[in-house]
Amino acid sequence: MRNIILRDVKKKAVATGQLPEGWHEVTLGTFLKYQERPDQIRPTPLVLSMLTGISENILADDVSLCVPIWKELTWFEKTLPDGEPVTSFTLASIEYEHVGNLQKINAGQFEALTDFIRDHKSDPVQASPYLLAVFFKPKGKEQTPWVVENTAEAFRELPMSIAYPVVKDFLRTGASSALSIQTYLAVQPKAEHLLQTLEATLQSPGASKSYSKRLLRYLSRMWIRSVRGQL
Repeated sequence: MRNIILRDVKKKAVATGQLPEGWHEVTLGTFLKYQERPDQIRPTPLVLSMLTGISENILADDVSLCVPIWKELTWFEKTLPDGEPVTSFTLASIEYEHVGNLQKINAGQFEALTDFIRDHKSDPVQASPYLLAVFFKPKGKEQTPWVVENTAEAFRELPMSIAYPVVKDFLRTGASSALSIQTYLAVQPKAEHLLQTLEATLQSPGASKSYSKRLLRYLSRMWIRSVRGQL
């Protein structure tokens, strides 16, 4: 993060904040707050306040203050994290490890994944703290429901550079691989319902046109085609 000072036309300091210089400095929780608002109600002062910690009121009262900040954030508007998914990481001094190959994920974990997606309006991005909490657990701990819930809350502070590639990889390959396991025959009706819900979401005329939403819709279509062939 880079410390910044905003000054008015008289060079008087009016606010201080911190400017993220890449996705590694934007938390998953911040991105989810941004994503949950439709494109048309994302005023620039609000977005910049989310990213820098500067008061939205200050930015709204003098929008000229927004210009130099936004020029430094073109990467936020035009890109998404493109790294490879990790198998372990440290957050707040706690080491987290991947639960294992998705080919060995159990039916209960898959059922939890579908529940999380359903509970977040069929949007895997909004469900991502819970998706990640199923994939990763604190090293040395058993993955109990209590651990999953607390891990999901902690993961809202996870950098997007770590979180997004894992969620993207799940949508692209992991879910369809998991469905190929024989144990998932028991949850086939739930999987079919999830597919129908996702298909309806993709066909909705009111869907967001933002870059990340278009990417999500594209990846979801790929996933649906793959899964359909295995059910």
